[in-house]
Amino acid sequence: MSLEIYKLIHLISILALIFSFGLMIGHYKNGGEKNKQYNIIHGISITIILISGFGMLARMSIHWPWPTWVIIKALVWIVLGGIIVLFRKKPNSLIGLISILLFGGLAIFSAIYHI
Repeated sequence: MSLEIYKLIHLISILALIFSFGLMIGHYKNGGEKNKQYNIIHGISITIILISGFGMLARMSIHWPWPTWVIIKALVWIVLGGIIVLFRKKPNSLIGLISILLFGGLAIFSAIYHI
């Protein structure tokens, strides 16, 4: 696949992740229990984000040892993969929402500026 296709898949998966966060927050805030469908959307989107990201690295000929920005982005996606536990326990948590914004912003910043 071309680099552009990997980028498109990566960005669509990021949108799906954000969509799943919105679904989960609304669901838990309204007193809902754990919803398997939302967790599936979340898990699949995180998986595709990581796979497409590594596909882009291969197309850009970036190999081990990875630059700092790649490590930062991989860690951000792993953290955002686990943050749903916080929403299950405290659905009204402002900390969770701010964390999503900060970690997402860090991923965007590191991808654009390759810090």
